[in-house]
Amino acid sequence: MSKKSEGVRLYWTTLLGFFIEIDSLNTTHEKCEYWLNEYHHWLSIHRIVIGSDLLESDVLSHVLLHPDFMYDKEGNSFRSSLDRVQMTVLDGERTGSCMLSNLSGDDCVFNEFPQFRGELEGDHIWPYSLGGPTNTRDNLILNRVLLCKHCNRSKSNSISDYHWDNAWWMEKRLSLIARRKSR
Repeated sequence: MSKKSEGVRLYWTTLLGFFIEIDSLNTTHEKCEYWLNEYHHWLSIHRIVIGSDLLESDVLSHVLLHPDFMYDKEGNSFRSSLDRVQMTVLDGERTGSCMLSNLSGDDCVFNEFPQFRGELEGDHIWPYSLGGPTNTRDNLILNRVLLCKHCNRSKSNSISDYHWDNAWWMEKRLSLIARRKSR
C-alpha cells in the first residue's frame, strides 16, 4: 500500500475513532478537553517522530482540524471566524497552467489546449470541508493550488492525492484552534 493510500485510510479510521470518543463524552467542556489533550500529545511528538510514526502524527494533525471539532467550551462554533471560504486568485494567475501535477504528479491534458481549459481556479490542497485553511492576499501559497475547472471539479474534496508531509501551515492553524478551545 502506498503512503498516500495508507494516509487516506488512516485518516478516515482515526477520524471515526475521534467521532466515537467525542460522542461518548457528555459536555462540550469535556469534548474540548479531549481535543486539547490530543492536540498537546500531537504537539509534543510531531517534530521528533520518524517513519510510520510520522505519518500517524501528520494524520492526527489533520483529524484535529476537522470542522466538526471547531467549537468552544460553550458549544459555539468558531469555524467561520478562522478564515473566509473564498479562495484568493489574482487576475494574472487565471491564465497560467493547471497545477494538477503538484497534486497527483500527472499533467493536466487541458494545458495543451487553453481554449478548452478556461481560466484557472483556486482550490484547497487540504479540503476546506475537512478543515483546511483558505489563503489570503498576504499568503497566496497557503493550502492553495491553481487548477482548471475540469481538474478542480474532478478533485472536489478528495484527499486521495494528498501529500501527508506537506502541511507546513498545520502548527499555526492548530494553535489558533487550541487557543479558541481553551478559553
